[in-house]
Order: sequence, then structure tokens, then C-alpha cells
Amino acid sequence: MLEAAFATGGTLPHTRTTLEFPSALFKASDLRDTLLIPGGRFLLTFEDKWVSIWDLHSLVEDGVFSPALLIRHHLDAAIDYVVAIDMFNEVKIRLLLKVNASDTVLQEVQVHKTVDSYQVLEATYLDGGAFAIQTMGQISINVFPSVDFNVILDDNVLFRFDDLTMVWDFQTNQVSGWRVRGIPSIRDIFPNQNYVFYITGEGVHGVKPFPFQPVHDNCVCLSSFSGTWSTSSFSVFHEFPHKLCSTDSVIGPVFCNSVLETGRSLIYELREETACTLKFYRYRFQFNPTDPLASSLTLLQSSSQSVQEDKLSPHKLAPRSHQTCEGQPIKSLFDTLPSLHLVVQPSRIQQTRSMLELPSELQLSIIEHLNVCDIYHLQQTCKGLYSLIEEEAKSVWTRCLQRQCAMHRLFWPSYKNLSTATELKNACTGMVRFLREMDHASAPGTALLPRTTSLALPPGVMSPRRMCDIYLMPGGRFLLTFEFSWIFVWDLQSISDWKPPPLLLRHPIDDEIDWVSTLKVISSTKVRLLMRIKVISGSNMGSPVENLRPGEDLRSWKVFELTYNDNDTFSIETVGRLAVVCPKDLPGDPCAILDSNRVLLHVHESTLVWDFCNKRISVWTLEELPPVCDLFPNQGHVFYITAEGVHGVKPSPFQPLQDGQVLSVPLQESTTATFCASHEQVHSVSILHGVVWGNLWGTGLEAARSLTYELKEEADDTIKFYRYKFQFNHADPFKSSLKLVHSSSQLVENLNMAGCNDLLLRTDQSCEDRRVALWTEGPLSSFRGAVLLSPREAFDDEGAEYHPSPSSTNPRVSDLKIIPVPVIVPGTAYYHFDTLVPDFCSASGRVVVLWLANGDFLIRVHDLL
Repeated sequence: MLEAAFATGGTLPHTRTTLEFPSALFKASDLRDTLLIPGGRFLLTFEDKWVSIWDLHSLVEDGVFSPALLIRHHLDAAIDYVVAIDMFNEVKIRLLLKVNASDTVLQEVQVHKTVDSYQVLEATYLDGGAFAIQTMGQISINVFPSVDFNVILDDNVLFRFDDLTMVWDFQTNQVSGWRVRGIPSIRDIFPNQNYVFYITGEGVHGVKPFPFQPVHDNCVCLSSFSGTWSTSSFSVFHEFPHKLCSTDSVIGPVFCNSVLETGRSLIYELREETACTLKFYRYRFQFNPTDPLASSLTLLQSSSQSVQEDKLSPHKLAPRSHQTCEGQPIKSLFDTLPSLHLVVQPSRIQQTRSMLELPSELQLSIIEHLNVCDIYHLQQTCKGLYSLIEEEAKSVWTRCLQRQCAMHRLFWPSYKNLSTATELKNACTGMVRFLREMDHASAPGTALLPRTTSLALPPGVMSPRRMCDIYLMPGGRFLLTFEFSWIFVWDLQSISDWKPPPLLLRHPIDDEIDWVSTLKVISSTKVRLLMRIKVISGSNMGSPVENLRPGEDLRSWKVFELTYNDNDTFSIETVGRLAVVCPKDLPGDPCAILDSNRVLLHVHESTLVWDFCNKRISVWTLEELPPVCDLFPNQGHVFYITAEGVHGVKPSPFQPLQDGQVLSVPLQESTTATFCASHEQVHSVSILHGVVWGNLWGTGLEAARSLTYELKEEADDTIKFYRYKFQFNHADPFKSSLKLVHSSSQLVENLNMAGCNDLLLRTDQSCEDRRVALWTEGPLSSFRGAVLLSPREAFDDEGAEYHPSPSSTNPRVSDLKIIPVPVIVPGTAYYHFDTLVPDFCSASGRVVVLWLANGDFLIRVHDLL
């Protein structure tokens, strides 16, 4: 449209809408500035001491429209103007405002100097269409008046006052400042790769910043940097010197490039003015961090425009803003007249219209950042891409597998011995094929048909009656089994029926294992285990069992770190131990969650955050809190899920934890929940056996992001699931929301179980864009050995619909799909099963079941792929 208007000399077709603001809130005389947030929906207005955000979503064409006010935020200083805006991420923008200095600062101003005060604001878009605004930093700068300056807002704020440069880290409130010599007539600056670059008419000059210093009383005097001089570390020059009149003569470089990435070239434009002509020169700067003197500066394009044709005065033309649109920079320019002029500068650089026009190295670089289904679909588009991927298949699928391991926390050594492109591709497509098997088995008249391998363990290695738990490491290759005082690691990569798998580790521990709480992959070669330890008489605890008073119990946890070595062996060490004295015979099991470096425990009415790496702990006791089903941390809070809703608490400060120290709970002093978001109804749930499931810990718990979890409600003949979405409002926790987004039910008789109380959650895992849970039957079924899987669709932020898996064939979210895994092999159906412990890996489609049957200790591996 812009190019058509430019070619014909016509005007842009448009509609005009008059905005009518509430007179009680908005005073036109106080208006300082306006900004349209990229995307065009939200308008920022700045009036005296107020920042307002308006919603233009339902704009009326050619009429009068009253926009919806989303937030009106008061500042402690009057606004002068908006200096810069930065799109920090997809839901946050940062604003740099020049504001009036406070009276306290003005009283300290030196003679012949002035004060410039700045504030950084952060506006965050919340679910439900609301915004939150907070002040990130404030600084007053004692400067000489009438100086030429530039300001750039990035992770830091970069100021230039004539020959003096200052970097303000507003998050830590520190500054770095220096004066430059030997660089003439600076017209613009930009930061990149730990350098500050200055653009002049001669070229680009690079300087290494000075160390940061703390800011005192939010005030900086530029004269303190007068003795800090720097010369350019290197310079690269334009093809010829340009006559640049002012800072407005440089367009970009920050605005010409969406991201200033390491190792990427950067483009900016220069504007020269004569009496009747505007000339533009586009340059590309390529910085070489290894050898800055080898950096390059290339003239890409030059163009000119007769000002008389546009009836503009070049000396009165100044850029208001600069944006890119489909690779073409567009400048919005104002002259002395109130009319708006848009100038389109189409690039004459050859545009790449197809991926096939890129060099093969760049094509492969793009392909290696795609997910499994995208790579598969890309191969179907044309013969050239199919051949390229096949020729470089090993590299492509190796990088894809590495990304999957990082995304889904899979244990990379599980795939170390894969050597062919076919093996790597099969590993990458494991989750997609596993979901396809689940969807197929959920159809009426179908079932899972796994390959079953029965493993015989070496005689004398394990005692069947002392087995307590198993874990299948994410990736499906390594199996951990736990005896009362031993940890075993087995290799299941190449297994045969009724033959023992290779034993990689058999490690004794000083205590007796009660149960394994959780396993966490923390790096490509390390996993951590959280175990509850049985405390027996004569143990080496700081407070032995004999010192307990009547009605007290001593509970202990240990964190172990398991490391994979290059020679296909494992080593193990203890990285933390915690002992807690609590009331005896507590109802239910304590909630325990392991993060990379911390453990979150809820014992009785007390919660503990145990930082085992730094040997410190935070403890508090809650009163008037219903029984806790689960808990999770997020944004500096701890949240408790109960039958009534979600309760939030701000943790108490950390205290040092001495070696051998024993804590006692509950504490004498107690606190109450800071806030509560209620369920739509009070659910009838038990606090046992993982009633709550979902991604409550780990990736996904980001600021301003919602979190989804499910509750299992128990009835005599029906299993009911309720899916809730929790949105935490960090600025005002009382405005946090909890919404029921989905509910489903399943008749118990259709599952052939004794009752819904017999369905016990073992674990749940992420699988592509869905989650899969593993269930077992409890004691009411006489240990018939049922293992069930249930894939669940992932809802979007609104909870209205799901994101369908690429492997799904018209899935229906209203159905609760609980799919039995046939773990009982024909010929063993009449065994008496005393113990059954399963685990699974969705990435490999493998289910492992360890049980004691007729006195024999058995491990069966069921491969669904």
C-alpha cells in the first residue's frame, strides 16, 4: 500500500477515528506524550504524573470511540517526555522516561549545572487483558546544560553527553562512565558484544566500557568521570566522510535491527541534508570480536530525494520513530506542519525469497533448530530438501535429539551409543510414535501390544524381600532399583529374555531407604535423587532416636548425585542430609519436591525450603490451612493446593543449617497464608497418592504465565478429573485468579477395577505437547497388577481448547482415556503378586514393572514401540 502510494504520488487510504477520553481522568493540557505499542492494539498516554494504557481493540471507523482504560499508574515525579521504549519480551515492555527532579536533588545541584532525572518503568501484560506497571529504577544525573546526547534502552541504559558516556545498570543501580578523546562529532551510539560503538561521519569507533561503580542516593554527577579518559580501541571507516548535522542524521542502528545478536551484522543509515535534497546512505557493520581490527563496514545502498517534490524543508525534518515491515525499514517523519509523512526505503539488497536460495550450510543451520514433525514435513516439500536432510541425517537428528533432551529433561547418556542416522531418528520420533500408539489403543476394540522381556537378575545380587522402589531414567536406557541399603543401576540397552542386564553400579548407603521421593536430571551427565531414610536406633544422626520424647518421630531425607562416566559406569555421592523431629503418626505422607539445588518439604503444618548446596534453610508453620494435596514454588512464593483452592505464602528468610543439626516442627510461632484463590467448588479429595498432577515444578513456571493442574476426585462408581488454570498476579496477589477450564469423568466399571479409590498415580511426564500419567491399582484389587496410561491434551492459555498432537487423529478432550498396559504375561495370570512397582519413559515408549510373584523377584520390560 505504501509503495503504491509512493509510485502514484497519491495519498494513503485511511479511516479516521476520534478518541474520546474520560474528562475526569484525562486532561489534554497535561498530556506529555503518546506511544502506540507495537501490534497497534494498546495506546500509552503520559500526562503529568500519570501513565495510562488504553485498549483500541474495538475501534470504530470514521466515528467517535471511547477506549477502555486498562491501567492508570501514578508516578512520584512529573513526566517531561518519553525517551525510549524496549520490547523486553512477549509480555513485557520497558519505558525510559525523563521526569522532573525532586526538590531534594535540586538543592544539591552545583552552580552552572542542571539535573536530568530518569525512571525506567516495566509494563507487564497479564492474562485477562490487564496490565501491571512497576518502577525498575530511578536516577538523577547532574549535567552541564545544552549538551548533545543520545539515550539507548536495552538491558541497561546507555547515555551519551557530548564526549562523556555512561552505562546505567538500573537493576543493580550501578554505573560505568568514561570520556572519549580522538572521536570527532559523535552522532549515535549502540552497545554490542561487551563494546560500545560510536557512529560519526567518518565511520564506527569501538570502546571497551569501564568497570561499574555503585550509585549513591540515586544521583550521579558527571564531573566524577572527568578524569576517566578512553580512546577508541579500533575504528572502521565509511567509504567517504559524511556531513552529519545532528544526532537525527543517524537512523538506527538499534531501530534498524530487531536484535543485536552476537556475531551478526548490523545495519544503520545516515542522512545528509542540502538546500533541496535529502541523501540516505545504508551501511552494514560486521564486528569481529576475535580481532576487532578486522571488523568491516560496507556501503550497501545510497538514495536521494528532492525535497521540493515533497514540499518539505530538510532542516525541519526529524524522525519520530523507525520500524521494519517485511524486511523494509519505514520511517515516520514530522516536519513543522501537523501532517504525517511516511517514507518507505525498499532495500536494494537481494532478498532471499526461498529457503532453497540459501547456502546449504545455512539451510542445515535452520533445519537443526526445527522440531521432529517440522523436519519430517520439510522433507516432504521438495526433493532438494529431502536429499539435503538425508545426506546430513546424522548431524540433523543428533542436534534434534540434543534439543529434545534439554526440553524434556531426558538423560543424554541414554543415547550415547547410537551411531547410525536411523537409530538417532527413531530416538527423536519416540514421543510422536508413543502418542500415536496411545491414540490407537484408546479406540474401541483396540489394545496395546507391547514386546515383553522378562529379566533374570544375577543370583546373590539383590534380596527380593528387601526391594523398595525402582526408577527408569528419562531416556529409557538406565534402570535404578533400590534395596533397603543399596542402590543399583542397570543397563537396559540390549536385553534378552530371562537374561540378566549389565550391572553398572551397586552402591551401599549408610542408612535404610524408606522410599525414593523423586529424581531430577540436572545436566547432561548428572541426576539427583531425593530419598526418605529410615532412622533406626544407634544411627549417626545428631539426635538419635533414643533422645526423642513420647509422641515424637524423627524423619530424615538425603540427596544423592549420580554421575555418568565416559566408560559406561556411574559414580554416586551424598550432597545433602536433613533431619526433622515432628509429631508421630502424621496423617498422610509429607510432600517433597526436588529442584536442581533445593528441596521443598511440607511436614505436618510446617514447610521447609532446604538449600542443600549452600547449607541453609527456610522454615515456617501455617495455621488454619486445610490438608495439603500438593505444593509448588513460583516467583518468590510457595503455593499450596488443597481441596478448597490455592493458598500462597511468602517464604521466611534463609537461616544457616549446621552439619548434624536437627529441626523441630511445628514451630511455636506460626503464620497464615498471604492470599487464597478458591476452586469453584470444594472437592472431595484425599491427600494421598498424588491426587494433583501437572507441571508444578520446572519449566513453565515463568513470571506472568499461567499454570495448569488437575485434581482427581473419588466417588464409589466414577472417577472425576478437574483441570484448573492458576494465574498469579505478582503485583497484587489478591488479584490472582483460579479458573476451572475442563472436567471429565469415567465409570469405574468400564475400567474393571474394584473402585476409584484403587487408582493410584505413580508419575506423569511431558510428551511433546501433551502429558501422560502412569497409574496402578491399589490393595482393593488384590494386586492384580494393572498398569494404566492416560494421555491428556494440553490446553492453551484460555483453557478453551487444546493444542492437538501431530500424531493425534481427531482427539477429543472430553474423553478420559485410561489405557491398560498388558503387563501380565500369559501363563502367569494365577500368580499371587505381593508387590508391584512400575515406571515408564514416554520418550522411548518403555514401561518397566518390578514385582514379587510367588516368591520370585521379577523385572519385566514392556516396549510399546
